[in-house]
Amino acid sequence: LQALYNGEIINFSGAMGQFQKMLQGEPKQIVILADANLYTEELEAIAMLADQLNATLICPMQTYTDESFGDDWLKSSQRAANAKAIEALEIKTEIPNENTVELLINFNHPDFTEFSAVESVSFQTHSDFQADLILPLAVFSESSGSLINEAGTVQQCQKAIYRNEPIPSVQEWITMFRGEER
Repeated sequence: LQALYNGEIINFSGAMGQFQKMLQGEPKQIVILADANLYTEELEAIAMLADQLNATLICPMQTYTDESFGDDWLKSSQRAANAKAIEALEIKTEIPNENTVELLINFNHPDFTEFSAVESVSFQTHSDFQADLILPLAVFSESSGSLINEAGTVQQCQKAIYRNEPIPSVQEWITMFRGEER
């Protein structure tokens, strides 16, 4: 398992150590961004991490809205798969006026350009974001979880892809950072 730190490939233990260093020191202003397409269980784990780090958890929802897509019958302008879980978990959805932070931790949110950060960590499924520390994240089909649809119905999703060298899910990353067994 590899990661990128300032554009250089580092191994798993180096990535874990670097993330721990970023969290150490004086109490920092930390913002955690969460993707509204993550499973409810992943969002819950991120919310617990945010509480533990005394961080502000945000999921800017304007990124997922497409007014031209919705209709009055079937299609919603809200394109996020788990927007109702963001609402149910009471995760903030508006970007604060003060958007310069000491540490930004992004859990695959597609747009963190609204923030200026001294240091940044990005857990991502694709390599199209820039951050000081970039860690790979399993895609939705590599893990199981639940989504809450527009009608409020909880839907279970089963793991569909089993890789020989699996990439950690959000929950697995958080468990590893807490020092628990994977």
